[in-house]
Amino acid sequence: MPAPRPTLAHVPALDGLRGLAVAAVVAYHLGARGATGGYLGVSAFFTLSGFLITSLLLVEHEGTGRISLTGFWTRRFRRLLPAAVAVIGTVALLSARLADGGQLADLRGDVVAGLGYVANWRFVLEERSYAELFAGPSPLNHLWSLAIEEQFYVLFPLLTVGLLRVARGRRAWLGAAYAGLLAASLAWSVHLSGSTAGASRAYYDTGARAAEVLAGCVLAVVVAGRTERLERHARSIGALGAVALAAVFAAWVVVPQDSAWLPGGGFALHALAVVLVLLAAHVRGPVRALCSTPPLRLLGRVSYGVYLVHWPVVVWLDADRTGLDGAPLAALRLAVTAALTAVSFRLVEQPVRRRSAPLGARGLAVGFASVAVVVWVAVAVSTLSRPADDDVLLALEELRPADTVPIVAGSATPVTVDATPTTTSAAPPAEQPASTTTAAALPASTTSSSTAPTTTAAPRVRRALLVGDSVMSQAYESHQRRFAAEGIRTVYAGGPASGPLSPQGDWATQVEAWVAAEDPDVVVVEACCNYTIEPEERYVDADGTEVAPGSAAVVVAWEREVRRLLDLADDGGARVVLVRFAPVETNGYYGDMEGHVAAINALYDRLAAELDVELVDWGPTLAPDGTYVRDLPGPDGTPVRVRLDDGVHLTEAGSDLVAGATVAHVLDPSQP
Repeated sequence: MPAPRPTLAHVPALDGLRGLAVAAVVAYHLGARGATGGYLGVSAFFTLSGFLITSLLLVEHEGTGRISLTGFWTRRFRRLLPAAVAVIGTVALLSARLADGGQLADLRGDVVAGLGYVANWRFVLEERSYAELFAGPSPLNHLWSLAIEEQFYVLFPLLTVGLLRVARGRRAWLGAAYAGLLAASLAWSVHLSGSTAGASRAYYDTGARAAEVLAGCVLAVVVAGRTERLERHARSIGALGAVALAAVFAAWVVVPQDSAWLPGGGFALHALAVVLVLLAAHVRGPVRALCSTPPLRLLGRVSYGVYLVHWPVVVWLDADRTGLDGAPLAALRLAVTAALTAVSFRLVEQPVRRRSAPLGARGLAVGFASVAVVVWVAVAVSTLSRPADDDVLLALEELRPADTVPIVAGSATPVTVDATPTTTSAAPPAEQPASTTTAAALPASTTSSSTAPTTTAAPRVRRALLVGDSVMSQAYESHQRRFAAEGIRTVYAGGPASGPLSPQGDWATQVEAWVAAEDPDVVVVEACCNYTIEPEERYVDADGTEVAPGSAAVVVAWEREVRRLLDLADDGGARVVLVRFAPVETNGYYGDMEGHVAAINALYDRLAAELDVELVDWGPTLAPDGTYVRDLPGPDGTPVRVRLDDGVHLTEAGSDLVAGATVAHVLDPSQP
């Protein structure tokens, strides 16, 4: 009979720390006040994982003289994959009913990346920023952090085995190697933080985030076999840990996600504070007492399930679907999350984890079959299904010419097709449910054009180029449908997290390429909201001049670059339409975005008066009384959400409204 595998002594306070971390993340995703930095709970998980996994490996090596990689990976497989497959599969099934068009389009990629634990690299390749989490969110967005942890679980044991062999088991050498890797990771993160695009990548890059994990690994080497020695210094360690925990709480309360200093060393500082908290959790003192309280320990035990299920709940149980807002909506989301977590823990996680027999060929076959089924469901749903309650948008999609140029967001490479606008007709759409989030739920006086015209005559405008930042990126699908219903094909330039003065996207190059390739009849430019808020960051305008955000020079530089875009559009003989944006309300989260939007609108008013440029004003559409509103009344008086929580971006309903306003103006320039 084989000897029992050495096990790591259980430290209850570490369960409580897990509970605190997942509570911070959930509070952040719920938009709770006082949780501005709650996303840092993910960083705490990274450091805690590094500490625990390294401790397990060292205990096994100390007890047996070796590390069983097969045994380690089998335990990780049982711990993590079953619940992940269950949640991803459930999301794939429910997407047929609950997902919007954008979520369906991303579903296959989200599922495959989630099951393969490479979601973070998908975000890197797509140049997504963490700030886009709330802008058209996928119910599987949160899997990026689990991907980083799983990559660590696969690679780190191999590295540790190799280092122990080279160091002949000497832990001091092992700790030094971990510290060296930590320094390399920090250097890579600092390097990435030198540009805005790199700073966005640093949130998802495994190498950049490894420093937070490795901080825990170094601590594990320091603590291993020294518990009694630590206890002799319990008072000083406990006091230091209490100060560190207070600093961690402060960061979770006040540090905004887009702070530029985070990838430049801020994450590492947070990891250092968490290391001190972990150290204090091993000795008598206030940290151990707080983190050992039963509610936190219980939450920590189920924290994996909470993290997996809470984000799809937040995405799909929104104000539009539930009719709730504020505290009642948060309470509902928490109740549903708790119920689903209990189901996952008792019926999926624990039964699989408690099996002591080797995984074997049968277990592997079941695992691979489960993954294959989930992928098949995702492919089927994303290919064949539409949101059941989105009848109007479905009718519009059916009117779209089959040869409409697809969106190529942020691409400077034109996609050319030989297309002729079609003439078609459509039956009136089915009655729209009152709970819908599309613009059809709003009264006719609020919308700017009919939803689905009964006939589409060959228009004088046949091709349109839409240029814009993340607002237009979100609203492009609605614009594409609306223009297609009029026989007009569209292409898109710009991209999320870009703007006239930012290097990302290089709008001028894109516009020049699309004008040459497509010869558009009209160019619509939405450029309102790409606004850098960190004082150490700078805009760089076309002539290379650095411009500090919030300064008067911003508008001057903005005007120079917008005039350049207008000249490029005009060179092709196209009509040019500037978008006047609606009032915003960000409560300081994006700096003085309110003042910025007002200044840019005033600039566009002046350019329209001076040049042969048209204006389409989204203000009356989104803010009929001239002030920011989040909701507009539906036909039965029920509020319909048109703005997202950040006070700038639009919901699907809001996107469809502004698309209607844009199309109405393009077809009839007398429309404001």
